[in-house]
Amino acid sequence: EGADTYVFRAEADSVVKVPIETGFTDADWVEIVTGLSAGDRIVTVGHGGLEAGTKIEDLTDANTASNEG
Repeated sequence: EGADTYVFRAEADSVVKVPIETGFTDADWVEIVTGLSAGDRIVTVGHGGLEAGTKIEDLTDANTASNEG
């Protein structure tokens, strides 16, 4: 898909491909200048092979619960 820079934003039980513009980057961080809003949830693990509309399951709560006990 060329040099487009994008992330997959979680919306309900699927993902939306969101074009972004990056700013400052270093070895650990990337500044997102445009494309996302505070509170947006993005896919950070298992995103290989995703397409817009791919169904997902939010494992955040499951991972948190398993780490507590």
